[in-house]
Amino acid sequence: MATYKGIQGYTVQKLASDPTASEAVGQLWYNSASGAFKISTEATGSWTATPAINTARRYQCGAGSSTAGLIYNGGPNSPAGVSLLVESWDGSSWTETNNTSNANNVRGRAGTSTTAMGVAGSPVSTNATELYNGSSWTEVADVNVPRYGAAGFGTSTAAIFVAGDGPPPLPLLSETWNGSAWTEGNNPNTGRYGCAGCGITTAGLFFGGSPPTPSLGVLVESYNGTSWTEVNDLNVGRYGINGSGTQTAGMAIAGGTPTVVTSTETFDGTSWTEVGDVTTAKRYGGSSTVTGTDSAFLAGGLNAASASMSDTETWESPIYSIKTVTVS
Repeated sequence: MATYKGIQGYTVQKLASDPTASEAVGQLWYNSASGAFKISTEATGSWTATPAINTARRYQCGAGSSTAGLIYNGGPNSPAGVSLLVESWDGSSWTETNNTSNANNVRGRAGTSTTAMGVAGSPVSTNATELYNGSSWTEVADVNVPRYGAAGFGTSTAAIFVAGDGPPPLPLLSETWNGSAWTEGNNPNTGRYGCAGCGITTAGLFFGGSPPTPSLGVLVESYNGTSWTEVNDLNVGRYGINGSGTQTAGMAIAGGTPTVVTSTETFDGTSWTEVGDVTTAKRYGGSSTVTGTDSAFLAGGLNAASASMSDTETWESPIYSIKTVTVS
């Protein structure tokens, strides 16, 4: 027996203009202006090249989002090229802004493009902390233990500074910031440097990292505001890694194994999934902090030829597009 749907077919809307791609995923319509059938699709995320930073550098900090970002410090050379330079990002271009007070590499970071933190760093391990208010930098209370290459995450009034490297032995510690002072908290399970972090002080992650053994590069620990717990490893171990997002929507971006890689992985609160690669393999770039897995930026870094980079890439996921349906 014939059905109503079989007799009548499907209803296809006739529209004078296309709807928003993200709102029409899976829908078919007829565009009367162009005389064509259209459909909206959703694809997995990808990285896109965007305007470069003004000064090529490696070992810098990054903060903010893919439309309101900040990079600071780092340098064009190592170890002599440590820089005070700061650049802000509006989603389309980079603009030089007021310098930091301290010229350090591989600092800890936290905050946003208008409330950023720069913590400790190298080439000589320091314990200096600076805060940015969207215009200028101010030195505030020092961390208790000087080091570099540590992971940082949180806000300018509630942050974590964990692991890192400094005078031997490798520091196995974390410190919390309450907006005015640093306090030593519970230690992570494994010390390392060149690691990354994301999230807030009551729900965060730190992952990746460097010697004493290469296997440290896959390790991931979560933080609940009190203690650190090992969770599922990264798929690709690396150091000089960048992190962005939250504890349940995090991103691990690029890094070295020690060969530099293009790998990007996203975290859903339980496991890591490999997604679209960055265009150029690199480590020690500057990345966003506050976005989830839907958007991010990565600026500069150190490439496979040990050269400082100026390129910028932005991540968007998912990618929505409207396509014309061809009928033959």
